[in-house]
Amino acid sequence: FFRAFGGSIDDTSITLDNGETIVEGFDCGGQPAVLTVARFDAQDRDRDPQVITEDLASVRFLKNLEAFTIAFVPADEVPPKPRPERFTFLESVDPRALESNNPILDIVTTTSVAG
Repeated sequence: FFRAFGGSIDDTSITLDNGETIVEGFDCGGQPAVLTVARFDAQDRDRDPQVITEDLASVRFLKNLEAFTIAFVPADEVPPKPRPERFTFLESVDPRALESNNPILDIVTTTSVAG
């Protein structure tokens, strides 16, 4: 996700599309901040999120209607849920209505004559 928008993420930092890098460890309420990703399920908002602090660059969407919070929080805290209107937006998207503007590639094949 980050690479698609010109940024990057690893286990200790986020680099934004403008080149700014934010590194964990700064003071966060008297404790060191830890880069954390929380995966929420929009279909089951009462379920506790999956909290991820390692191998962050490989975090992927596993199913439709997932929402993520990426935050620097103390090690014992869970990042907050996305705002309710974000979940509402996810529920209103009809995947059948999505279109891709990616061009269709013309594949050229060649054959050679033996001899």
